[in-house]
Amino acid sequence: MNDEGLGKFRVSQPFTLGVELELMLLDETSGQLASDSPALLRDLEMHQFSSKIKAEIAQSMIEVNSGVHTTAASLEEELLSLCAAVQAAARDRQLLLCGGGAHPFREWPRREIFPASRFARVYETYGYLAKQFAVCGQHIHVGVASPDDALYLGHIFSRFVPHFIALSAASPFQRGVDTEFQSSRVNVVSMFPLSGHLPDIHNWPDFTAYFSRMQRTGLVRSMKDFYWDVRPKPEFGTVEIRVCDTPVTVAQAAELATLAQAIARLYLERRPALDTVLQYDLYAVNRFMAARFACDATILDIELDRSAVLAHSIDALIDRCMPFCADSGAPARLERLRTRAKQRCSDAEWMRATVRRDPDWARLMALQSARLLERGDTEPPEKRRRSRS
Repeated sequence: MNDEGLGKFRVSQPFTLGVELELMLLDETSGQLASDSPALLRDLEMHQFSSKIKAEIAQSMIEVNSGVHTTAASLEEELLSLCAAVQAAARDRQLLLCGGGAHPFREWPRREIFPASRFARVYETYGYLAKQFAVCGQHIHVGVASPDDALYLGHIFSRFVPHFIALSAASPFQRGVDTEFQSSRVNVVSMFPLSGHLPDIHNWPDFTAYFSRMQRTGLVRSMKDFYWDVRPKPEFGTVEIRVCDTPVTVAQAAELATLAQAIARLYLERRPALDTVLQYDLYAVNRFMAARFACDATILDIELDRSAVLAHSIDALIDRCMPFCADSGAPARLERLRTRAKQRCSDAEWMRATVRRDPDWARLMALQSARLLERGDTEPPEKRRRSRS
């Protein structure tokens, strides 16, 4: 079998960026998820951005897709414009648009699947798991010049999955209960048989053969059927990082994209040898520890082959990335990530602190929605600081 279903790898300009943000739609009064994406998408059909605003598997979600950017600065501006447009349309329907990795008090059986053939097939295949999959992630695409570069960079990004989990953690609650995880969304994705990491394959012919074998199982039709944390995306000519919770703010989404771009530039220019045996032996443990404890986690640092507090590993990674920034604003975006890691200031901890001050779920969701369009350079530093009470 050839690569039918996989498609030819469409090479792209190296280090370009694109981002997908999965966002929640909420009733503005109760903060409950609202199954209104079909109506909202109809409202937006004639909007200039309509092609970049799409359905997601649950009718209470909507996806915003950026174009292709050379810097995270222009990426951030586009995402702000897209989210502002959707937010305005949502407001007309008494809805809120909201970031975050999971709704804090949703009941999964009530989720309605969006009426589309692909989503119907997912529900038919995975049953109740498809409804539990109504969690929100940020996907970061980085352009590459060849499919082999995509696989190399995919393995590189895989060793930094704990770092991206910790820096984006924004799903501490499920069904009105504190899960004690910083990212409970990661556990939801882990239930799927095609989650985890890409196979230990390093060239495109071998990957094409692997894809063909997986097609024969009947579970795989395209790359969309792999829910790996990092995967090649042939039709875009990119590597896609999928492990991040959707941040509360667009600004933080741009910061995470900045880090991904700098990592790509660093490793594709220097091309150190890969030790994939070590990183995949420890993958599940490192991933779990990051989801559970975020920057307080102790992981085995693949770069150093020794244990490290994840905040310290993030600090060292940002130091290595600084010379590979793509625009003048990139160092400041990386420094904001570093500061949050050092201060243990995650979106998850902001949510917890907010609920401790006022245990009103609707109020939390209103505040969370209000933060979506915040700019990183104007955000008060105390806003994310972990409560020590």
